[in-house]
Amino acid sequence: MPISRFTISNIEYFYHMFTGIIEAMGTVVAVVQEEGNKTFTIDCPFAEELTEDQSVAHNGVCLTVTGFRPEGYIVTAIAETLRKSNLGDLQPGDRINLERCLIMNGRIDGHLVQVNASMLKMKTEAGCLRSATIPAPDISPFRKDQLR
Repeated sequence: MPISRFTISNIEYFYHMFTGIIEAMGTVVAVVQEEGNKTFTIDCPFAEELTEDQSVAHNGVCLTVTGFRPEGYIVTAIAETLRKSNLGDLQPGDRINLERCLIMNGRIDGHLVQVNASMLKMKTEAGCLRSATIPAPDISPFRKDQLR
């Protein structure tokens, strides 16, 4: 499984890369509420190719495959993910956009973005990361005296 990694303050972070290009449409087969979380069973054309612990983007939200049933694979979205995305509204029979993480040995559609972590502007709320953005650079207007 393609994983990228980086280290900040001696903590190693792993992440999966996606292009944002929808690979297939899936169907929500079952939704089970478990405390504040929801577990989904999803049927899709590539379900038999997936493995446990593989990452799949669901309507743009990365979730980890945790198991399989005859009718599809299983993923769980935690309460925070349900609040911040449209996954909490999904019902059996709904269609969902799916994308597997990148394989770096073939054609890559979409856009890849590489960012140095020191460029990120982090916003936290109640001790949790709320967002990470790249601020626009401070670009001065072109001036002749800047030429060398």
